[in-house]
Amino acid sequence: MPYTHHFARQPIVDRSGRVLAYEVLFRADGGASDAVFLDGVAATQDVLTALDHQGPDLFGGVPAFVNLPRSLILGGALGWCDPRRVGAEVLEDVVADPEVIDALADLRRRGFTIALDDFRPDRARMPLVEHADIVKIDVQDLGFDLTRLVRELHRSGALVLAEKVETDTELEACLDAGFDLFQGYAVGVPHTVAVSPDSPAVVTRAPKWLNTRISRRGMVEPLRT
Repeated sequence: MPYTHHFARQPIVDRSGRVLAYEVLFRADGGASDAVFLDGVAATQDVLTALDHQGPDLFGGVPAFVNLPRSLILGGALGWCDPRRVGAEVLEDVVADPEVIDALADLRRRGFTIALDDFRPDRARMPLVEHADIVKIDVQDLGFDLTRLVRELHRSGALVLAEKVETDTELEACLDAGFDLFQGYAVGVPHTVAVSPDSPAVVTRAPKWLNTRISRRGMVEPLRT
């Protein structure tokens, strides 16, 4: 019997409510609500295998961002991927050493979109910004001035994403701060998908519709199988 892979997808939307991408999150099984794993590399490889089985229709033609630890960035884990379908999300513990910089520059030359996860403006990560298309800020981490940070990151040419936006109040504050993109429970919850090599995807958790404070229209459609 073929092995069944599970992952959750969470929408990333712009200021008008359009879904521009999804983040893909590992799930150990259909009942898991969090990404619980012992080996982050194995978890990412499992997600990439699931994406390979399902093809482009699973995300409605927008990219699926996959979390990449340093070893997979350097190891060419996205070598088989179509950059129109898969984006590279650089995990928060990856620092800007020369090998990482070279690998990210190569991914961008090949057309991949690069996102920096849980970014903080520290010396170890700032050099990564010039190699990123999207910089994600955890808005629950309030140790800095969000408006000022968004303005500074915009100078680099990157889009700035507010992640972990959990309430309407936080969403309004992020809109006012000038963020370009939004992710979190106030926008759309993750829902889990089960896939296997010889069967279509099956939704095991239903999605929540987008918050109408961003858009008057519901922009996240239920997964069609």
